[in-house]
Amino acid sequence: MWILHIIFFVSVTSACGNNVESFLNKCISSKYHKATPSYEGRPLNGKHCQYWNNNSCCTWNTTSKIEQDGHLSLHGIIWDQCPQKNMSEKCKQHFMQDTCFYECSPNLGPWIKVDTKSKKTRKERVLNVPLCASDCDKWYDDCFDDYTCNDNWETDWNWSMKGTIKMCPKNCKKFGVYFKSSKDFCEKLFNYSFKYEKNKDKCMRLAPEGDHNNLVALKVAERLAKENNALVLKTNIIHIIITSVFACMLIKS
Repeated sequence: MWILHIIFFVSVTSACGNNVESFLNKCISSKYHKATPSYEGRPLNGKHCQYWNNNSCCTWNTTSKIEQDGHLSLHGIIWDQCPQKNMSEKCKQHFMQDTCFYECSPNLGPWIKVDTKSKKTRKERVLNVPLCASDCDKWYDDCFDDYTCNDNWETDWNWSMKGTIKMCPKNCKKFGVYFKSSKDFCEKLFNYSFKYEKNKDKCMRLAPEGDHNNLVALKVAERLAKENNALVLKTNIIHIIITSVFACMLIKS
């Protein structure tokens, strides 16, 4: 009987191991994301989200709101937070592109994690997505002299006052003052959703070029699946040893 138990356990735990496909072509469990990526039936609205026309985690209505006023319709964050200066168009374009990337991309599966802090808008978030250094550098440079009242756009807002400048938790300062480098900016602004990555073959682009993001996600998915299955195998071996020892003790007794 104990041999049958071992066979059953090995079969079940092996089946529970993650394969490559389980990390790919998936959407974040969140308020505005689809359950699974799909074609919307028509091109997505605007220039920032068009890269995901054929397969997206966002709806056409979501992209319409992004093009209309960026974060405001979706998350209640206003662009023009400070009296010193409204956000420049060149800076705003990066935030709109980032919003499309987050809402629409079906290639973020390897970095999706359970969000233990969010209570209403999402069950999952992304963590340490390797964003290309060139994207971070350009984004930081174009926003360097713009003003913000928060150095953590992920968590520090006064959400009870969302959509108004009263949601600001801190003093207005230039992005270049809050963040001393493009690496600092990209990694801390959204609470480590991104990781600054210099290797062009290992980084994701906010505006994808061809199959680049697909290939980067595939490589990471293959590594994660291999690591996960190795852990499952190790667990199986340990369980077999323990069960075998216990069985021998029963036979002797």
